Amino acid sequence: MKPLAELLPSRTSPSLVALAAMASMMSGCFVGDSIGTATAYVDANCNGVRDAEEAPLARVCNWMSTDASVATPSREDCANEELQTDSDGIGGWGFFAGVWCNDVHVFAQAPDGFQPTTDTAVDDCHGEFGFAREGTCPPRSIVQPEGNRCLCWGSFLGIGLALLVLAYRKLRRDALARRQTRCGE
Repeated sequence: MKPLAELLPSRTSPSLVALAAMASMMSGCFVGDSIGTATAYVDANCNGVRDAEEAPLARVCNWMSTDASVATPSREDCANEELQTDSDGIGGWGFFAGVWCNDVHVFAQAPDGFQPTTDTAVDDCHGEFGFAREGTCPPRSIVQPEGNRCLCWGSFLGIGLALLVLAYRKLRRDALARRQTRCGE
């Protein structure tokens, strides 16, 4: 799998990002191909939502995978510019052929001197990650990437739904069998 960043110019314009996001949504809906992206910003008010006046954050290490338990890169690996957001806070281009967006996991690592204000692990084609200077925000619970941890809530929901359907069918079959037994007496 060749990262999309290798296929695009080093400076990515906002219109190209919008076009890629639209292509990602369309491809994820129609053919099952996905484009993963990440953005990072300075969350000045610590609310976990990017506000219009909040600046992009460069050099945030981000990565993506179809495996939720993928290992966190080392600090040395994160020094590689291909794993970092650019000056516009955009990074993490990855193309996933035949993979739906809910099977893509996007991760980010807080840069030195910063703390996350948003989850740093997202189950989607796009992760938007907020960071504030250390000590400026109250502590809060953040979902962070860990080895051998599954973020696939959709899988659990699907399994639960399948079990519910199977249980319903068995109950219905049993009720019909009882009714036939009563009617046959």
